[in-house]
Amino acid sequence: MSPPVTAPDPHTESRLQFSYFGLYAVLKRYRAMTILGWMIVLVGISGILWGWNLSSLHGLIDIAMAVFTILAGLAVVQLSVTSLSTYTGASFPEPAEGVSSGTSAAALEELNTITKEVHEGGWQEAFAAIDRLRSLADTHGLPALDEG
Repeated sequence: MSPPVTAPDPHTESRLQFSYFGLYAVLKRYRAMTILGWMIVLVGISGILWGWNLSSLHGLIDIAMAVFTILAGLAVVQLSVTSLSTYTGASFPEPAEGVSSGTSAAALEELNTITKEVHEGGWQEAFAAIDRLRSLADTHGLPALDEG
């Protein structure tokens, strides 16, 4: 007797799109925004060092601009953290019994683990997750991620 035929689960395929391709794109954007934010903060700090002349109005304006630059950089970093946290905080329902997908259960479980680690961790986990997602293509036969 042959095994029962099961239909592919569109929810599982959506989950793969969200947890694999989407997470990769969000992690790359997080990395770029975080680096950009900290570079803006460094520009603001250097502005404080160069504009340190509180005896004139021009010096006070330079210091104020540098402080606002630092705040802008911190806002970019905070926005990147919030964006990543919001994305990784989303959840998918478990697939229905008797429904199969073209994606292995081990791959989906590892994607869930990576997402959970990124959500609960810090920037090191987020940066490491990029390499882990890239290695899933070879490990579980998932489609290759866009390296561009």
